[in-house]
This record gives sequence, structure tokens and C-alpha cells, in this order.
Amino acid sequence: MNQKIAELSRLLSPEQQKQILEMIQTMLNSNNQPCHITDSNNTGASKPNCPYCPDGGSVKKYGSKSRHQRYKCFKCKHTFSDTTNTIMVNSHVSKSKWESVIRDTVNGLPIDHTAERLGLHHETVFNMRHKILRGIVKFLECDPIVLQEVAEL
Repeated sequence: MNQKIAELSRLLSPEQQKQILEMIQTMLNSNNQPCHITDSNNTGASKPNCPYCPDGGSVKKYGSKSRHQRYKCFKCKHTFSDTTNTIMVNSHVSKSKWESVIRDTVNGLPIDHTAERLGLHHETVFNMRHKILRGIVKFLECDPIVLQEVAEL
């Protein structure tokens, strides 16, 4: 898997690598439904919209869990946190370390190198990388890329 990623990343221009990083970081920040990978709920407002209600119902603060603020929707009564429906759900790793793992994944660096540099266990980085890759696949299934003009293989 690492070799495939490394081979593919070498084929990308710096601009394409930047676009992939931005797409993944959008997924990282998103708490919308799986096929709506945008950052519309996390705009710095004190309370996000409900990710379960189609119209994004009003919410109130509802305690915290694992250092993440919890919210409860007035309309559907669901509870959620700022990481609900993101690749960071149930993670104890900081957002900055997630961003480093994303950058290393796009650049095709080995898992062991990333783990050692960030002070994380090999298996933790392995699981993070696979969450990132599953997120990319899900994103592409929901919003396929359409090639324009000339495409060479």
C-alpha cells in the first residue's frame, strides 16, 4: 500500500498534491453527512448545526466527552461532537498530528517514519492512514472526478 501511494504521489504535480491535501483537510474538518464533505458547519461559530437534521437543526451544549464538546439537537434529540462524521471521530490524537499524517500519506512517506517523528505507535499511524484512505474513497464515490481535455495514462 505504501509503495502504491509513493508511486502515485510522484506522478502528481505540486499543485495536485496541494489540492489533495486541501480536500483531505476539508474532510478532516467536516462534520456533515458522508457525501457532503464541506466545512459549512465548522466556521468558528460557537455552536455547529446538527449533522443529522436535513435543515441543520438548532443545538445546545450538552457536556463533553474525551475533551470534545458535545451538543444536543432540539429537533431530533441526537447528540454529537465536533468530530462526528469526520475521519477524526473517536480519536485521541490531536488535529495537528492528523494533519502531519495526512501530509506524510500524500507525500508517500513510510508509516514507521511518521510514527517515530510524531511519537505515535506504528499501529496508530497505520489506522489513521487507512481512515484517511477510506475517506478519500468515500469522497470520490460521492463526487467522482471528471477529466477534462486531454488525459494521458
